[in-house]
Amino acid sequence: RFGPGVIAELGYDLKNLNCSNIALFTDERIRKLKSFENVLRVLETKKIKYNIFDKIRVEPTDTSFKEAIHFACQGQYDGYVAVGGGSVMDTCKAANLFASSPDKESTDFLDYVNPPIGK
Repeated sequence: RFGPGVIAELGYDLKNLNCSNIALFTDERIRKLKSFENVLRVLETKKIKYNIFDKIRVEPTDTSFKEAIHFACQGQYDGYVAVGGGSVMDTCKAANLFASSPDKESTDFLDYVNPPIGK
């Protein structure tokens, strides 16, 4: 979601999904913003534990995805939240995919990469 007031809804949404320990994905620039502090305040008010991953690159590489996947696989997260743009959302989705799979990090990353189109 996005738009005015969406940060205030985050805590309610996570509680409705029975989330109590989330992985919070963002980038280093967004982490420094006041609006990000508001996200943390909402989580703390709702007593939702969180760990922050902020090492996301503007154009993610396989290495940066693997670092995020490792972070996600190390936690016992019951929810994933992305605060940022497309790279943050893509990285969060990849980390959730691997952390939710039975083989976790041992799954071959390239199994999920589409082959190039054309010759």
